[in-house]
Amino acid sequence: MKKAIFTAILCLFALLSGCSGDKNADNSANEEADVQAVTATMEENKEVENDFIVDGTVLIKYIGTEKSVIVPEGVERIGAFAFENVNFVNDVTMPSSVNYIDFCAFKGCTDLSNVSITSEVPVTIGDYAFKDCSSLVSIFLPENSHIGSYSFQRCTSISDISIPYGTVQIGEGTFDGCSSLSAVNIPDTVKAIGSYAFRDCVSLEHVQMPDSVSEIGNMAFFNCKNLIGVKLSQNIVTIGAKAFFMCENMSHIE
Repeated sequence: MKKAIFTAILCLFALLSGCSGDKNADNSANEEADVQAVTATMEENKEVENDFIVDGTVLIKYIGTEKSVIVPEGVERIGAFAFENVNFVNDVTMPSSVNYIDFCAFKGCTDLSNVSITSEVPVTIGDYAFKDCSSLVSIFLPENSHIGSYSFQRCTSISDISIPYGTVQIGEGTFDGCSSLSAVNIPDTVKAIGSYAFRDCVSLEHVQMPDSVSEIGNMAFFNCKNLIGVKLSQNIVTIGAKAFFMCENMSHIE
């Protein structure tokens, strides 16, 4: 019963926040007030462990003031909005027990530059988890990890990324607006590149797709102004509308 109530609260939280479903909308003042009210409901009667509010193995909220954060041992899930807009945090170290980072967990952490995930098991990164973390430079994920939609949207300091081996699909808008991204390694387990996945990645110059890729979504590389060349998969079936639109410096496609 307790888990059901907790899940219902998280779902309501997602609807109020605008993190689920609305790709570009900013929260209104009224929505922010509603989110704060739901936060208070979630935090009530939860265990406070040092600078963290914890419910079982779920980290509900960080309430500390430290710039360097070490997540407590035994935490398996970083809850939705747990660090949202905590702008002063610079780096976060997670124990090997963490296997799930929920939607919007670090959204808007503009000073967050380093995230250390020590887990050797697959980690799920929820939708919008690191959206607008404009100082985030890099993140390493174990094999077979799952990356949600818009999870790194507008992380403007990321310069290169290795998609974890075992990833089947690069989700919708995953790296949308990552303006410093110049290199991306796509493993041969990837079958689809979602719509808007690399939209506005204006520093991206070369893309080499493994032959496992059969689908490129709408506007997947829209406005990648410095994209010079693309080597497509031998097994490509679908290239979506405006997939390479506004790639004004592209000189060749193989």
